[in-house]
Amino acid sequence: TRRMPGHGGELWGLATHPTLPEYYTCGDDKLLRGWDPLTHSALPGKSMRLPLPARSLALNSIGTKLAMGFKEGAVVKTKRYMQGDPVPVWIVDTATFQVEVALTDAEEYVAAVAFSPDDSFLGTGSWDQMVRVYDCHSGYRLLWTLEGNVTSVEHVQWSYDSDILMS
Repeated sequence: TRRMPGHGGELWGLATHPTLPEYYTCGDDKLLRGWDPLTHSALPGKSMRLPLPARSLALNSIGTKLAMGFKEGAVVKTKRYMQGDPVPVWIVDTATFQVEVALTDAEEYVAAVAFSPDDSFLGTGSWDQMVRVYDCHSGYRLLWTLEGNVTSVEHVQWSYDSDILMS
């Protein structure tokens, strides 16, 4: 058994590339990293320090965008993490490893992120008991906030035809 040196804390997010031998991870150590399973090493240029612990990760169907949900929000002035601040979801370009969009609609821990199979939508699930749907073709504009969950939303998944988002 060969071990890969990795994260310094709990690992929470894992997303595998749909066509290439690579995958991405994130977690409590505030690190997003890409990996090569063939060489058992980190991908060059695919590591990013994060301001907050991350909790969820997903790749779109062609592997060009990562969505990452965080555990908590932050007060930028003091850099202190406080409950009640918006909890971000970042969209990261996998080629440049740069943040393209920061969504700040969730009020608590973002436990789930999922792109629709046709890459038209991004669904998120949060401990604020909300499911949110974003339009990937219009700069990740918030389309719907879905209420009705009686507890934290831990998972979201799209139907094969991208018509239904389940939580």
